[in-house]
Amino acid sequence: MNEIEKVETQTPKVLVIGALVGAVAGLGTAYFITQSVDDGDELSIDSGQGLKLGLLLLGTVRQVAKLMA
Repeated sequence: MNEIEKVETQTPKVLVIGALVGAVAGLGTAYFITQSVDDGDELSIDSGQGLKLGLLLLGTVRQVAKLMA
């Protein structure tokens, strides 16, 4: 089995694992946000915080990609 065939056979498995990890991470995040709101904290995310969060997530994805390379 050459290198291309190995990648093609593992692609669906990698995609499913990635989707499950992303779903669990998203569910955990949503849980912590709702707990914070239930405790009386106000949910407010301004554009600066959204940008920081987006860049943090992008950096995390890049690090995972580098780890797998």
